[in-house]
Amino acid sequence: MKNQATVRGIARVSLVFSFAMLLFVISLTAVKADTQVGGPIISDTTWTFANSPYIVVESIDVWEGVTLTIEPGVTVKFDSEKKLQVNGELIAQGAAGSLITFTSNQIDPAPDDWGNIEFTSTAITTTMDAEGNYVSGSILQYCVVEYGGYEESSAIVAHSHLIDHCTVRNNDSRGIHAPGTETAPSRITNNTVSNNDSYYIVGGGIYAQYCTISGNSVSNNNNSGGSGSGIYAQYCTISGNSVSNNSGGSGSGIYAESCTISGNSVSGNSSTSEYSGGGGIYAEDSTVSDNTVSGNSSTGFYGGGGIYAEDSTVSDNTVSGNSSTSEYSGGGGIYTNRSTVSGNTISGNSADKGGGIYAVRRSSTILTNTITTNNVSGVYAQGAGAYLSNSDFRYNTVVGNNGPEGSTVGGVEIVGISQVHYNNLYGNTPHDVTVEYSSDISGTHNYWGTVVNVDILDQVYDWYDDSNQGKFLYVPYLQEPSPDAPFPPPTGLTVDFQGNQAILSWNGLPSFTTGWGYKTYYDTDSALPPFAGTGLNEGNSPIDVGDQTTYTFTGLDPIQDYYFAVTAYDNMGRESWYTNVVWKQGGYWVYLPAVLKP
Repeated sequence: MKNQATVRGIARVSLVFSFAMLLFVISLTAVKADTQVGGPIISDTTWTFANSPYIVVESIDVWEGVTLTIEPGVTVKFDSEKKLQVNGELIAQGAAGSLITFTSNQIDPAPDDWGNIEFTSTAITTTMDAEGNYVSGSILQYCVVEYGGYEESSAIVAHSHLIDHCTVRNNDSRGIHAPGTETAPSRITNNTVSNNDSYYIVGGGIYAQYCTISGNSVSNNNNSGGSGSGIYAQYCTISGNSVSNNSGGSGSGIYAESCTISGNSVSGNSSTSEYSGGGGIYAEDSTVSDNTVSGNSSTGFYGGGGIYAEDSTVSDNTVSGNSSTSEYSGGGGIYTNRSTVSGNTISGNSADKGGGIYAVRRSSTILTNTITTNNVSGVYAQGAGAYLSNSDFRYNTVVGNNGPEGSTVGGVEIVGISQVHYNNLYGNTPHDVTVEYSSDISGTHNYWGTVVNVDILDQVYDWYDDSNQGKFLYVPYLQEPSPDAPFPPPTGLTVDFQGNQAILSWNGLPSFTTGWGYKTYYDTDSALPPFAGTGLNEGNSPIDVGDQTTYTFTGLDPIQDYYFAVTAYDNMGRESWYTNVVWKQGGYWVYLPAVLKP
């Protein structure tokens, strides 16, 4: 019996061992071996997922008339200094859950490990249908391109091709160079282009001519002082992109010549080289409209923390929280030169000169803007709201801008001949208008928040205060706010926190008409619109409080953050932008710059 048990045990062990060996053999057959590739591709070729990864041991040259197709999910690894050049056609079309990856073959990959993907001028271009869908030709779609840039200016060079839903990151070069033509434009759509680092070349993330650039996220690229750290574009349409935290020279977010720039979010970019300008957007001979431009900065000679505009149209943008720190120039929000600036909301920006707008050198037209809660500081502080020379300044609302106490700064500061008419000018400190020019300035038909002549005179710094300056000729003046200027926001919001209560107070709008009222807003998640707070005893945000200028919220959670703002409305249903925002955090109140209704 014992021997039989032993035999059965041995047989059982042998069976288990045989089964384990079978699994081991099966697992070995399932492991995919590397496929080494290199040199010219002279006939149509497909790189399959089954044979992935492909190791590029010598640079690859796809000949003219030849197509290289790469299946979804394939990984292509490049040995040091190797690249992929396409003279014929490359179809690298991955899928959302099955990306094609072009990367380094090093154990510890780093930027500069390999060259790039280059479509030459003979490469088959992309064909699209009338709805913009891919039909045929070369394409990079749902791909990753990373750790390249060895002795190359761009990780991808594509002529009149489609680059869509790709991630281009961590290259020691710009991310994408896409030179299209007027009849065969390039298309760069829905990509993520980030952390590419180039040296003094234009276009740190994207460099394009005759191209549609839309739906991309372009962030944290650096070109060490070259223009367009995020996007450098000529003859392009740039729309619906998020461009953030790029750094370098002029137009660190977007540098555009002869472009249409619309519907983009441009934030946190910094222009740091000595002769740069336009921390967010640098626009020459371009149209800039409906963008949100916030938190950008410029330290260079040409200024324009948010937007630098030359021979351009800048309209209907929200420009907030930007800064220009150059002592030679200014324009925390917008620097304008021979441009039309209209319908923008310019709030909470800062500079030495022209906290909101800096309009000098050559004539600009500045119309129907809301210019509020901008600031200037320093020994060169001038023009908290706007700094004007040789400009046409009409139908603007300039309210609540601030300069240093004891200075002669105005909400509007005039340093050259300008026309200033039909504006709302009040509530700026220390003056609403300052004339720093020897000739008289035409300033009739403005609204001053008062109809008392001596009070208006007190709001102006001109010949009556310094005989070396000209007079601001303000008579006749408006008795009511200008109907063609933006509806003015309230000013001076403060909050008194008592227990679980927030007691809001603000300055009422100066008006003699009936039907004015206010809405109070609150939220718990952000100091930016929309303020859609819920849960306080008084109801959900906003709350119409009629014509009173104080209001109390109750039921606050003592450990919760709260953000409060106020707007005004009139009997025609118009509603203003927000006041400054007051923020409670951990029991403290923080006064933030004004933000604007979307």
